[in-house]
Parts: sequence; structure tokens; C-alpha cells
Amino acid sequence: ASFILEHLVPENTSCISIWRYADTMAEGIIDGRALRLAFDSIDEDASQAITPLELFHALHPLCADLTIAQVVEHIEVVELVAAEDGASLDHTLDFDEFCRLFPQRTRRVKAMETRAAAAERSTFELRSRWNAVNGAIREWIQKLQGACDELACLKDRAIEKRAGEQARLDALDGLRSNVRLADRCCGQPPGPFADLQEMRDIVKRDRPRRRSLSAGEAKKDKEEEILLDFDSF
Repeated sequence: ASFILEHLVPENTSCISIWRYADTMAEGIIDGRALRLAFDSIDEDASQAITPLELFHALHPLCADLTIAQVVEHIEVVELVAAEDGASLDHTLDFDEFCRLFPQRTRRVKAMETRAAAAERSTFELRSRWNAVNGAIREWIQKLQGACDELACLKDRAIEKRAGEQARLDALDGLRSNVRLADRCCGQPPGPFADLQEMRDIVKRDRPRRRSLSAGEAKKDKEEEILLDFDSF
């Protein structure tokens, strides 16, 4: 605690400057170009590898008790972790190994990689589901579009008196059949969750938790279960 206080509060002052406060946030936000600049500032000979002595020179002003042996030991630990990814054990830190000195960033990158992998798996699964019903979707669109076109054509015939009463009745029958066709299309669109039981499971899963129901209430609840027209999506 005293070391932290001495670092944050310079002599003859009683306040923490904004610059000192920013230092405490560095590990949580350092990334990208700032991380590269930090690496280059320690890599004195521009060899793209930080030696134990170079790291010791950078850290010793912050901790007078630090020894070169402790620095070497720490580098070995970092290299052992990095070795799982195929890195070499040469007792120096390349840029990727240097990044592992910042545990908050390492955890953040790991979380982002895990999230990206999960998103990729989900995307692949959804793509596979949609690819499986592409033909059915095209057929459904064509059928619905055909019904709409017929309705647009028949609506004028149904009110046209000059064509005769029989023509009007035929037009009305056509309107009824195409309305029923359009209703069936809108009620049963093909989708990645077109299986009825799967749709019920999804609705049940997403429905808010309710109190325990009696046998009679449960039966009535099941009878009143309604799947919305586009639950297949």
C-alpha cells in the first residue's frame, strides 16, 4: 500500500494527478497501437524481442527490490503459457508473449474469441437451417404471390355487372378460394423451425415462468396454446 501511495502521490503534494490516475487504468484499456508503442519503448535494440535485461531496466525504477532473477523467472512463466500456442522458449518476449503480461487484456481477448466462435457456430447452424428450406420458401412466395395476383384480378370482375351474373359469381368463388389460399400461406410459412413440436418447445421455453397449475387448468392451458403464424421463424 505504501509503495502504491508513493507512486500515485508525489512528494510535497496531497493529491493524485490525472496522469497518475490514468496510469492505474492502463492495464484495462491498453491495446492496439498503445501496446505496440509500449513494446517498442522497452525493446531498446529494436530486435523485436524483449530480453530479461531490457525488461529489468524498465521495471526496476518502479520497484527497487526487483532482481534480474525474478524477471527471468517471470519470462519463463509467460513463455510456458505461450508455448501451448506453439511459441518458442528462448527466454525473450516477442510481441505476442509481451501481450500476455497484461492479464485483463488477455481475459478480454479470450472472451472476445469465445464469443466470436459461438457466433460463428450459431451462424453456421442458422445458415444450414435456412438452406434446408430455401426451395420451400421460394414455392411459398410464388404461391402467395399468385394468390395476390388472382385477388387483384378478380376483385374487378366481382363488381362488374356487364359480364353477367354467372361471371360475377365465378369471380366471387375465385376470391373466396384465393383468400383461403393466402390465409393458409400466411398461417404456415416455411422456416427453420417449421417442425410443430420444435415450435411448441421454443414457445414453452420463451414463455415467462408461471405458478403451478392444477390438472384442469393445465389441460385448459394446453388447449388454449396458440402458435403465432410466424413462429416457424
